[in-house]
Amino acid sequence: AEGYVAPSAAPIVGGVMVNPDALVHEGLGSVEHCAYIFYDAPLGYAPDCGCVDYTVFHTNRDGNWELYRLSPDSHAAPINLTNNAATDIAPAIAPDGQVAFQSDRDGNWEVYVVDGMGLSPVRLTDNPADDTDSVWSPICEERRLAFQSNRDGHWEIYVSDGTPNAEWRLTESNGDSTDPFWSPDGEWVAL
Repeated sequence: AEGYVAPSAAPIVGGVMVNPDALVHEGLGSVEHCAYIFYDAPLGYAPDCGCVDYTVFHTNRDGNWELYRLSPDSHAAPINLTNNAATDIAPAIAPDGQVAFQSDRDGNWEVYVVDGMGLSPVRLTDNPADDTDSVWSPICEERRLAFQSNRDGHWEIYVSDGTPNAEWRLTESNGDSTDPFWSPDGEWVAL
């Protein structure tokens, strides 16, 4: 699956499981506190959108959960993208470099977006229920973001166009619909 970010509990590089202890980068610190996000395609591959040459991960290295940006070809320390006292986790990088994540900074889990340098955070969802686990469509021109929410009494999948409070419900089921993931062509959402 080329051109999109694949979140995983265990690092995957090119479809192969990697021992986390083998992942070494100056300034990264201990791998025991990190949840890594790796590309299925070589870094820098973002079809028709430009170039995303970094990865984003969440860690509690400073005492609370934050998002950090890491450029694998650089020896610079990771850059804190969120720098907020709240919990900021579950990053998803859009093909154009925007980073969606979930945060409890307003009292419950909501979806936020920040640019690749941590500037201009925007709250995309605003609901008393939890909005979590966002994932961008791999088609950059569409700027669609799928996420799960329990706002209707159980978990359903919603889609946003990246504009605050402009989401729509994609699924309607009697059970829970969770863990959205886009097809490579951006036409389908698996759950």
